[in-house]
Amino acid sequence: MADKVKRAEVCGMEGQGATLTDAKDDARRKLAAFVARAKEGPAAFHVHGTLAMIWPDEFGWVSKVFFAEDARNGSIFGTTSGYTTREEAAAGVIFGAAQGVWSHAVPDDDLFCVHAFAVAPYWVSASERHRRTRELYLWTQWQRDYKRLRDLGATDGEAHEHAGRGDGWEPAKAAA
Repeated sequence: MADKVKRAEVCGMEGQGATLTDAKDDARRKLAAFVARAKEGPAAFHVHGTLAMIWPDEFGWVSKVFFAEDARNGSIFGTTSGYTTREEAAAGVIFGAAQGVWSHAVPDDDLFCVHAFAVAPYWVSASERHRRTRELYLWTQWQRDYKRLRDLGATDGEAHEHAGRGDGWEPAKAAA
């Protein structure tokens, strides 16, 4: 018969372990990690006119992008959790905010992407900024290619399959 997992609570934080002592130690570790994240505190970023925030919770880091419709209805829903580091959360929320405000009306995708990550704080490494800026730029190019293919008559599925490939496929060529 399998041993039952013991559970214990320390200052509102639940822990688990093979013994009650192990469960209390687990709760203390989780509590210490949360306090360390809380000391780093929340952070807010202004990304192309949109507010993006991160804050610690008991499991890691949470983020939220406050788009204009959120301001109108007071929504705090639509958060993303599961980030393990503050850097990861900041880079992720900046990326999400930039995706949310980008449109085909943006005249210079490269400049848009660089400016999006210019708001990243010093504790987001240069390599992470560069990686995420490049990822955002590639996303904008995929969006443009998808729209181009749809405008040429491709179905949604065809445009999804061929966008960003650079394989020269076009709906007219496929029909011939």
